[in-house]
Amino acid sequence: MGKLDGKVAIVTGAARGLGRAYTLELCRQGAAVVANDVDEAALKEVAAAARDVPGSVHAQACDITDPDAPRLLLRTALRRAKASGRGPAIELEDPNPTGPLNLVQPEPAASAQSNGATKEVESTKAHPAG
Repeated sequence: MGKLDGKVAIVTGAARGLGRAYTLELCRQGAAVVANDVDEAALKEVAAAARDVPGSVHAQACDITDPDAPRLLLRTALRRAKASGRGPAIELEDPNPTGPLNLVQPEPAASAQSNGATKEVESTKAHPAG
């Protein structure tokens, strides 16, 4: 039994470096990980490396800068949570299912100084007024 049995995590940039390390460690602790990267072949290698640990890897190759990618990753994670016997905290029909996520997206290049910058995008539903 791992500390994260029955839990689901989303890791972006999971094919290499820290993303790969986080993915494998979460799996060692029992989590079901939705691993994302643009390199599908490298993601399959990460999934293979996690075969002998308590958790699991679901490789989801897509470009996180695609506006539809966060929703795809969240839907995949919710399906994994439901499959593990723990229902999702929010329903797939929720009008803003990405609300609880903080996402990093490229900043539109308005000038040479902003090229390559990132911004954190949050939903007001993630931080209710109180």
